[in-house]
Amino acid sequence: MNKPISTDVNLLKTPTFVSPINENSIRIAQDLADTLMYNWAQGRVSCSLSANQIGERESIIVVCEKIGGNIITMFNPQIKEKREEMDYWEDNMCRPKMLFKNQRAYEVLVGFQDARGHSQRAWFSGKLAGIIQQEIDNLNGILPEERALVCMECGERPKKQSMMQR
Repeated sequence: MNKPISTDVNLLKTPTFVSPINENSIRIAQDLADTLMYNWAQGRVSCSLSANQIGERESIIVVCEKIGGNIITMFNPQIKEKREEMDYWEDNMCRPKMLFKNQRAYEVLVGFQDARGHSQRAWFSGKLAGIIQQEIDNLNGILPEERALVCMECGERPKKQSMMQR
């Protein structure tokens, strides 16, 4: 089911909790995929969502390599290893009309569970690695502007260095 995208900062800043793999979490994952596909059909070019962006408290993300591509669902994703750094311009459906320049790892090893509850580990690189890191930040209650080196729209840097290191 398509769900509205939340822009409520209080909700977005509250970290999610570990998701059990059950009927409810599978429904949330399907809602994420449906919402992402609906937004593509409306012309919003995003290729990922986290559960808290649709008002859910579980640690679930959906990502795809390209608009309209195969969707990867990750329950309880965690970055296990990082390689290299890159400057990465990113947007976020919860922060409409804003673009942030962040520093992200170019390659990441992500541990997660699939929809059957099986543990998985996979390497991701380039833009997809940046997208996954952003979604994991979302799950941890970290807004894009808290890590941003620059916000394109306002041309400002974060006020507190400690917010970037969070």
